[in-house]
Amino acid sequence: MQKWLWFALYVGMIWAANWALGRYGFVPIGFGLTAPAGVFFAGLAFSFRDLLQDEGGRGLVFLAIGCGAALAYLIEPSFAVASAVAFGLSEL
Repeated sequence: MQKWLWFALYVGMIWAANWALGRYGFVPIGFGLTAPAGVFFAGLAFSFRDLLQDEGGRGLVFLAIGCGAALAYLIEPSFAVASAVAFGLSEL
């Protein structure tokens, strides 16, 4: 049952990364550099992805990526494809 906790947290972090990007766009990170605001959530998402992969396997991870992309579509449709591709490639 713990795999469903990791699943929900991973999907939530994908959603949060897309929400932050849509809300804040690019943010200063110091030394005159900027980064997409979603990177602050993406780092945590990868930790949850690893836990989900250990507990549920790659298939469940790809399902979570699809769910996260579907939620991202509600925020900004153009983010959904980019998000799915980015998280999918990170899984491969």
